[in-house]
Amino acid sequence: MTESDNQFFNIDVFGSWMDVGLAVGMFVIGFAFVFKSILGLRKSKGCSPFKQQSIAVHSRVHEQLTELRVLTGAGRAQICMFHNGGTFESGSSMKKFSVTHESLALAIESTLQKKKEMVVSAFTHLIEHVSKDDPSPLIVSQMEDSFWKSFLISQRVLMTCNLPIFCQAKGTIVGYLCLEWCSLKHMDDADDEKIQMEMEEKRSIVQALISEG
Repeated sequence: MTESDNQFFNIDVFGSWMDVGLAVGMFVIGFAFVFKSILGLRKSKGCSPFKQQSIAVHSRVHEQLTELRVLTGAGRAQICMFHNGGTFESGSSMKKFSVTHESLALAIESTLQKKKEMVVSAFTHLIEHVSKDDPSPLIVSQMEDSFWKSFLISQRVLMTCNLPIFCQAKGTIVGYLCLEWCSLKHMDDADDEKIQMEMEEKRSIVQALISEG
């Protein structure tokens, strides 16, 4: 085939069809790549472990904690939840608790990492107190000697207040709501009646939110 055979009205037919073929090929490859990317993105969104409702619930829980901390003048507000922690060599279940939500005042250190997978058997005095469902604040220096008291002192906690969180469906204790004061001034300014009222109110709200999440 001569060069003139490739010409049609001064257009290189052979070269033009080659260009069209390359363009179509590139378009198909590009479309396939984009389609695969979109499909993969949709799949990844569908497999996300974080549901929008769950995120919204936890945000509202944190808002309630922050409001409780501010209204009571506490330095730290937390929610601790009980959970399984494996088994002992004897085969008995190992119960633990961990902080799941925390709100802090300025310059107050977080204890979220320190109160992670804490063995319940080491905090018997705490568990006994929580089980009483008593919102009265406790001055740490006046507490009975225990591992719990030593832990609070190590975290510079001067006063604490704790209420159980119940599973609304079963009525069992699944965790507890905790307030801690780390400032002598804020502890002295604390209003016991207001603390008890706010703790009871926020506990009810938090329980309802946790059941949603």
